[in-house]
Amino acid sequence: SGNGNDVSQGVRSLSPLYRRGVLNGRGVLEFVQVNNRIRRTGFSDFPVDELNVYMVLRTSDSGDGILSYAVSGSDNEYLLFNSSNVNIYVNSSNVSSGVAVNDNSWHILGTSWRSSDGRIRLYLNGGCRYEGSGSSSSLSSGGCLALGGEQDAVDGGYSSTQDYDGYMGEVILYNQELNDAQRVIVENYLSSKYGISLDSNDVYSLDSLYGNDVAGIGDAGGISNKHLRAQSGGMLLVSSPSALDSGEYLLFGHNDSSLSEWDSVLSPSNSAMLKRVWRMDETGDVGLVSITVDTLLFPSRPNGSSDYVVLLDGDGDFSGGSEKYLLSYDVGSSYRVDGVDVWDSVYVGIGVLLPEVNFRLSSSNGSEGVSPAYIEVELSDALSGTVSVSYQVVGGSATGGGVDYSLSSGSVVFLPGSVLETVSVVIEEDVEIELDETIEIGLSGVVGARLGSDSVHVYTINDNDEVGSVGPGGVGDSSNLLLWLRGDDLSDSSDGSGVGLWPDTSGNGNDAVQLTAGYRPVYKDTVLNGHGVVRFGGTDDRYEDIFSLSSQSMTIFTVFSHDMLSGGTGSENGPVWQLDKVNGSGFFPYWTDGNQYLHYGGDWLSKGSEFNRGEWYIGMVRYGTDTTELWKDGVWNDGIGSNTVSLGDFQLGCRVSNGDYYKGDIAEVIYYNRYLNDAQRVLVENYLSSKYGIVIGGDDRYAFDTLYGEGVAGIGHAGGNSYHTSAWSGGGVLRLSNASDLDSSEYLLFGHNGDSLSSWSSVGAPSGVRLLLSRVWRLDETGDVGRVTVTLDTSLLPARPSKSTDYVLLLDRDLDFSIGAVESVFSLDSGSIYSVDNVEVWDSLYMRIGVLVPEARFKLSSGRGWESVSPVKVEVELSSGYSDTVRVVYGVSGGSATGGGVDYSLLGSDTLEFVPRDISETLYISIVNDDSLEIDETIRLTLLEVVGGVIGLGSDTVYEYTIRDNDNPGYVGPGGVGDSMMNVLWLRGDDLSDSSDGDTIGVWYDTSGNGNDVSQGVRSLSPLYRRGVLNGRGVLEFVQVNNRIRRT
Repeated sequence: SGNGNDVSQGVRSLSPLYRRGVLNGRGVLEFVQVNNRIRRTGFSDFPVDELNVYMVLRTSDSGDGILSYAVSGSDNEYLLFNSSNVNIYVNSSNVSSGVAVNDNSWHILGTSWRSSDGRIRLYLNGGCRYEGSGSSSSLSSGGCLALGGEQDAVDGGYSSTQDYDGYMGEVILYNQELNDAQRVIVENYLSSKYGISLDSNDVYSLDSLYGNDVAGIGDAGGISNKHLRAQSGGMLLVSSPSALDSGEYLLFGHNDSSLSEWDSVLSPSNSAMLKRVWRMDETGDVGLVSITVDTLLFPSRPNGSSDYVVLLDGDGDFSGGSEKYLLSYDVGSSYRVDGVDVWDSVYVGIGVLLPEVNFRLSSSNGSEGVSPAYIEVELSDALSGTVSVSYQVVGGSATGGGVDYSLSSGSVVFLPGSVLETVSVVIEEDVEIELDETIEIGLSGVVGARLGSDSVHVYTINDNDEVGSVGPGGVGDSSNLLLWLRGDDLSDSSDGSGVGLWPDTSGNGNDAVQLTAGYRPVYKDTVLNGHGVVRFGGTDDRYEDIFSLSSQSMTIFTVFSHDMLSGGTGSENGPVWQLDKVNGSGFFPYWTDGNQYLHYGGDWLSKGSEFNRGEWYIGMVRYGTDTTELWKDGVWNDGIGSNTVSLGDFQLGCRVSNGDYYKGDIAEVIYYNRYLNDAQRVLVENYLSSKYGIVIGGDDRYAFDTLYGEGVAGIGHAGGNSYHTSAWSGGGVLRLSNASDLDSSEYLLFGHNGDSLSSWSSVGAPSGVRLLLSRVWRLDETGDVGRVTVTLDTSLLPARPSKSTDYVLLLDRDLDFSIGAVESVFSLDSGSIYSVDNVEVWDSLYMRIGVLVPEARFKLSSGRGWESVSPVKVEVELSSGYSDTVRVVYGVSGGSATGGGVDYSLLGSDTLEFVPRDISETLYISIVNDDSLEIDETIRLTLLEVVGGVIGLGSDTVYEYTIRDNDNPGYVGPGGVGDSMMNVLWLRGDDLSDSSDGDTIGVWYDTSGNGNDVSQGVRSLSPLYRRGVLNGRGVLEFVQVNNRIRRT
């Protein structure tokens, strides 16, 4: 108990026997010898006004003295007698309980008495079995307590007929009557320890593995029936429940594992924990609690460790998903944390942080047009101290010194509570078309933590001087895509009507116009995969002089189906298109001789036609430097190493100079004034294949045509310098770019389901994402392109809903975005353009766009700490990251403490700044550590407003901090007064009991906890030890000449 009231027996023949492993694996005492007993004589602090006894016992005896306390003149001062009908004697007055415990089974027997009204109670296995009245006179102290025998005089008059024959496992004596909550908790402690079932109030069910040192808090109803503070195993203390109501309990016990070492294998990352684990059984909901950990028995902290933490876990596997609570120094060897949210069956571990500094990501990328680039450095956990780390350029393909970028060596500092800092790199923009370039930045010289494995970050500068990405397949823009005719754009026309104007959607206004009604092709609705086409009659339908050509390099795609036969006159076997109004120009898929013809300038490429009548084809012609190529459905068809074609005005469906006209349908025509590389060719072919359902050859890179075949676009690498790195889909709504690991033969294509962009809907939205667009994109990845940048043009979206703040990208594997979707918040680039970098994508994933509505709030509603702990950190958070900088204004709104430096002062301004994507900031309170004895005082803070955004205030806008006075002398010293902070010297004669009477004393040990021992090195000057002088206790006698003992 800590009181030294050992019980003993000096006569071997009268001693009980120790029996190992008898009760739930634990040892017990067996009382089997004649007149066996064990006792405490001179029991000076035996309770006199009220008491509570608990015994764990087993017997078949009767007429036996179970527990006997005798004083001079009253040999039955307090007596538990007769196991067959337990009699309780108080001041020699006897009551008979009628309760038997002699069934040779193990029992938890409890009795209580108080002098205020003489009430006596007996409890057996958790239930109250007897209540009556006895003596109301106080007992006398200083008597003899005997276990296993009945005294008829003080430590005498024992009779063998009144021996207790049986076993005892534990005896507990309190000097007060426990309240009902305390009684329930003690009975559960004994039940769990010894495996004895309780008849009622069993509120701890985790006995089998976590039944050691069970302790707890609880409320049995009523003001006086609470227990609010409990420690298990001398190290884990739970207190201050915020919402403990009647009938609610929180009990906890441990697995008895070793305390000898720290284990990092089963611990969360960047920490090590004790193997001893507690588990909690919660009845009801006691609210938030404080947890105090006494580290006195802990092993030395590992090298590189910092703060102690309490770890909470739902399944006992602390290596993943544990909640961490940082412990702050409390007093002595104790550390404390307030506001811990525990739950039923939770596992509780104690650990130390092994903090590491790393780059948050090992790589990232950004456009060369965006500067500066911010590289995030993170600390694995928020700490109570400051951490710093140096950074410097260690490699990369980009050139520093202002050529591609500028970055000098420097350092970042993590202030207490901070976990994320940034390195700023100035990126230089040029006009050169080039491959992406890299900067490698390394970390070193960490102070206050360890250097982690992610100590090098590779930043990729993405070239922004490439060909555009808004055209078909995400290839090209208005500077190189000069013509884009689509049958879809005539959908307002009626089936069979003449097409006088076929609009160009390239952005150049090169519409195909036919003013003569008789020369107009006609529009045919839903001919090809649900899409409209333009039908040429083969007599005089045509579009002349659409635009003038100027580039010898060009790429032309046509989706067509001809209706031409061999052996004709030529008037119905004309070209799909011509580059000039001369006979030697153009592409003839089927001439009168049954051959196909493509002019390359010097002559015709010609062979038997592979374009059959009535079938649909994707025909592509590329003219480059000394090359002319014909491709059919994604496969090379014919070619020659020459290109000297004449350039004039682009014609469609005719060779007017010879009266030859095309007969058949055309669904789409695409013209680039440059030679597209193979990656770009593949992307355009996949766009056309998906849209029209035409099977293409070996480079079909998109498999989701059926449901997600609209607006297919992509990025890819066909080897060498043949790559395409940026693509818009859906008419310019969504773009993918800047793949971090785009290698040869790798592609990433994406298309959508064609759903409307006209409105937002809450259907299928996950928690925190209020609304979604109904349009869904799907990705097809060949290889692994790494992480990408996703860009959103919001000008094509409906207005953002009221109070929404951010656009968010959602990625999902199974199309159920309400559960498990990966969310990334877009940042504003400029105007209506938003983007998110480093998005991890995968094959077959689904993508949607949503909006967020974040709120500002305190992370916790309250906290407390000693006035010696300063500064105090109070965390304010946003429910989700925001794309702009916002400021949260706060102020003092009440409390009993006085500000202005009397009890406390606020550090810094009254505003917290959240930079884009920041979700947590900390305000600091400086606490004044005075020497005045006073009651605890409070500070109440309130969040007042959010400036700089449309973020609102959440429900948790008030925080109250309690300053705990540390000028109270404490409670562990003499008389429960004082602690090691105030009680600097405590010398007791008891502590010399190992000395013999008359010994000289060289050292008198200080028990205050401060090690201020007093000593005397000269034997002739030393005081003498005298045994049993004062109330049976030893003292020092100063009798020699010049004797003294001192502390220098």
